[in-house]
Amino acid sequence: DEWIRGSSLKVLPGAHRMAASAASLFSGLFTIFEFQRDSVRNQYDHLLSMLRSHVSTVADRYVGNDEAVDESFLLVDALDDLHHELLEGFTRWREKFRACEATGFNAEEGG
Repeated sequence: DEWIRGSSLKVLPGAHRMAASAASLFSGLFTIFEFQRDSVRNQYDHLLSMLRSHVSTVADRYVGNDEAVDESFLLVDALDDLHHELLEGFTRWREKFRACEATGFNAEEGG
């Protein structure tokens, strides 16, 4: 709940639920993988920074399309965009890998 108090995101619908979920996730990463507390905090802050940036981008997109900015969807749309952006490279790699598999290519055997 600490980050939500100092964040411009706090006014968006669903922000408090997302804050609780993110705090739980990062707490779990700290506990399960024994990451250093400062490293977990830095990654948490980085996630929030990227989310703020994507919220701004989504709002700008609405404005650029002469649409009203619907704050009830702003956080969800931004999170969806961020998710897509972070996984885009992996998704492309997976598609190429599957295409190679379909041809019978086996890298271990050299082809």
